[in-house]
Amino acid sequence: MTKAQLARAELRKRANEQKRKSEKPKFIIEDFCFDKQIEFIRDTAKYKTAVCSRRSGKTVSCAADLINTVLSHDEGDVIYITLNRKSAKRIIWRQLLEINKHFDLGGKPDNVELTITFQNEDVQEKRLNLKALMH
Repeated sequence: MTKAQLARAELRKRANEQKRKSEKPKFIIEDFCFDKQIEFIRDTAKYKTAVCSRRSGKTVSCAADLINTVLSHDEGDVIYITLNRKSAKRIIWRQLLEINKHFDLGGKPDNVELTITFQNEDVQEKRLNLKALMH
């Protein structure tokens, strides 16, 4: 290949990468959750209870809220607390990983510690932690 061909190939590669990045879905909680989930998430009560049937989206809305919270703050940790580590992993961990992967959010999961580490523009780390009351 000539230098001109290599340069054109590189420009095509960069253009395709830019197009791919611009087409990736953005995580917008209002688009991800349905109305009742948003209503529950936005409720300002100190304590909330979701009384609804199985498969109504309780875990999805909690996972979306956790992700949205960690992304919308410049620093600090977001914590999900449950009775034990096994239930944290079984209940919500998979959903958090799916959201992170689907929206290409850049969080670095640690399957041992059950944390997802994000970095903001200032390269400060912020974590989403799953914690258990008892190990």
